[in-house]
Amino acid sequence: MDGCNMATVCLMRKSANKSGTFRRRILLLAVAAMAGVVGIWAGRFQRSHATAAAFAWVREASDPAGGRWRVLREGAQAEVPAGKRLDWVTPRQWEEVEGPAERKAEPVSPELELVLWAPRQQLAKLAPVASPGRGVLVRSPLGVTGYRSPVIDWAAYPDKRYDVAIFDVEDEDSPPRLARDVVPPIDTAQLETTEPRLLIPGRIYQVQVREAGNQATLGVARFLVADDATEHFVRPAGGPQALARALRGMHRRPFRTGDSSLELKSLQKEDARTELALRLRYLVALEQGDGEECDRLRPLLLK
Repeated sequence: MDGCNMATVCLMRKSANKSGTFRRRILLLAVAAMAGVVGIWAGRFQRSHATAAAFAWVREASDPAGGRWRVLREGAQAEVPAGKRLDWVTPRQWEEVEGPAERKAEPVSPELELVLWAPRQQLAKLAPVASPGRGVLVRSPLGVTGYRSPVIDWAAYPDKRYDVAIFDVEDEDSPPRLARDVVPPIDTAQLETTEPRLLIPGRIYQVQVREAGNQATLGVARFLVADDATEHFVRPAGGPQALARALRGMHRRPFRTGDSSLELKSLQKEDARTELALRLRYLVALEQGDGEECDRLRPLLLK
């Protein structure tokens, strides 16, 4: 698998003959189209509801596993009594607040407004606009990534191993980064390459997944490396931090869907089953085209 041994890589490269600026526009349009179903519902929903704002998980300082999530509307104020601790989570930050203290809620985007305030029955009716069919769903990187060495994750079949390639859509002469006979997840820096290990901010790349030793491509995803991208995904310290980072990735288009997916996968079971996490997981599954995950989450949303 050296040079252009992957036939699909060569074919895609031959078709990638437009300017970088034009490609970025096409990618952002594609990302917006993937999020269309969410955007339509968000627009309808916003007209009849006050803006949602921020989130807080209030819990006893002596009992970190206790408490529950509360969603606050814009301008609402949360009071933390003495002897209690509040995890203040917004798309901008996670802050651990010791009482007595007060915090004021902040506005969020229409997409998050939908996720937070739509009745569960309405949210559960949303279905992905695309799916991989018989192929393999690439979960990450997808859309925009905030990492120069993003984690590659896909929906693998049991007992199957895969070959993975990433190539630079904007540089036909650069050899693909390759990994053979692997299972997900895998860090981009682990792929074989003669190029620099870290991807270039502001560039569009494509990841392809195929069954090990087979020339047929099973999964494909294009992604843009953000201009402010850092080097590696770092596992969050806990549930509130992971939720804050996932919220940040899904706050505004173009979404950082793959990054948020990784954050949500890091949650412990008790955090992953909170209503806020379930709603975010459903939004990410919609953006990924993951109908099976939506089917798994739907009964939990409707409980």
